[in-house]
Amino acid sequence: MIYSKLFKASKLSNQELCNALEITHSQRKQFQQTKKVDLERLVTFGKKLGFSNSQMTDMVVDAIGELLK
Repeated sequence: MIYSKLFKASKLSNQELCNALEITHSQRKQFQQTKKVDLERLVTFGKKLGFSNSQMTDMVVDAIGELLK
C-alpha cells in the first residue's frame, strides 16, 4: 500500500493531504487501502507533496522489495 506510505511520509494531516492532492476524504481512504498502483498518479501525488524524484524512486523500490519477500 504505497499510497499509505506516501501519505504518512508527508507528515500532513488528513485534511492537509486532501487539500494538497485535491481529493476528497473518501478518495484518500480508497487510495490508502488500494493495492493497485497507478504510477502516473503516484508521481503526481509525490510532486504535489514535495517529494524529490530520488525519494519517490526509493519508495517504489522499497515497496517492490516488500512484495518480493
